[in-house]
Amino acid sequence: MTTSEVRAAGGDAETEHRIVGSRSRWHAMKPGNISLVYMYVAGFILFTVWVPHLWLSGVAQKSILNISFAVPAILAVGLMVPLLAGVFDLSISGTVDLSSVVLASLMIYSHVAAWLAILIVLAIGMLVGAINGILVAVVGIDSFIATLASSAILEALAVSLSGNIQVTGFKSGFAKFGSGNLIGGVQYQVLYVAVIALVIWYATEHTAPGRYLQATGENEDAARLSGIPTKRYIFISLMVSGLVAAFAGCVETAVIGAGESNLGDPYLLTAFAAAFLGATQFKQRFNVLGTLAGVWVLASGVEGVTLALHSYAWLNQLFFGAALIVAVGLGRVIEINNRRIAIRRRRGVLDQDMPGTVSVADRGAAAGDGPPPD
Repeated sequence: MTTSEVRAAGGDAETEHRIVGSRSRWHAMKPGNISLVYMYVAGFILFTVWVPHLWLSGVAQKSILNISFAVPAILAVGLMVPLLAGVFDLSISGTVDLSSVVLASLMIYSHVAAWLAILIVLAIGMLVGAINGILVAVVGIDSFIATLASSAILEALAVSLSGNIQVTGFKSGFAKFGSGNLIGGVQYQVLYVAVIALVIWYATEHTAPGRYLQATGENEDAARLSGIPTKRYIFISLMVSGLVAAFAGCVETAVIGAGESNLGDPYLLTAFAAAFLGATQFKQRFNVLGTLAGVWVLASGVEGVTLALHSYAWLNQLFFGAALIVAVGLGRVIEINNRRIAIRRRRGVLDQDMPGTVSVADRGAAAGDGPPPD
């Protein structure tokens, strides 16, 4: 029974509220809306049956959280900001590379204090984001091309500074910055994920600039005509992405205990796959919760298959590449379905608001397609 039918039958407001509420709950639980949750449950059951002694161990779950989830989640959440504004940032891997090498060089060769070296690296990340912002928002270069070129330059700088070798020699205490024990085997890097995600979630979901950022990504021309300074928000989004990527580089450098010029390469595909997969969840657009869920489900799937089949070097790339295709494809299917639903609703509203006209169903019946519904 629809809401209009309840009103026509003389139903009270409480009955109408229950019907609308049940529909909202069903919509929230639809597989198309939270498919990642169902995927994770199915995978958890599969690996519980397949390799229970490995999968159900606390070591495996902590490994996912600390190693497979934390740094990719930081990068993916930061990447989500420019994606929400409608632009790409392919330079995050190059920013991680340069951040790692600069941090190691400052601390090991120049004996700069850890906190000061981290601040310098974060400033470099913001500078990289600002340059990307100028290229995209001011000069007008396509974000895909501009940030891809930036990434190549950053990687070249990282190789040049490091001589294409690991920069090692950190003091033992620096490792605690990333892999120090927070509580119960959970490391500090997980805390960083929580803080960054919370800040970006609040900024994008509960502030006016966040709404302007969403409007920019949904339709830049319409947002600009309504008075939103879209170029400014694109510029800021790329700066945020650069800042977060630089911080991720600092964390991963502390975890592995060395500066590397190719540290960020494996994370680029992971971050994009998680962000696009998360965009199909919960809000049907890029959002923090969906992005985190995407990283967790993908990381869990890779870990489970690795435990079951034993480690294969090609597994990660295969898994995340397939996930990216599925995510983009699923997003396209949902978009087409939403358009169809919107068209049907508009037709229904027109039929109800214009009682003197013949409805779509009545026209079909008059043409011999069958009697109208009772």
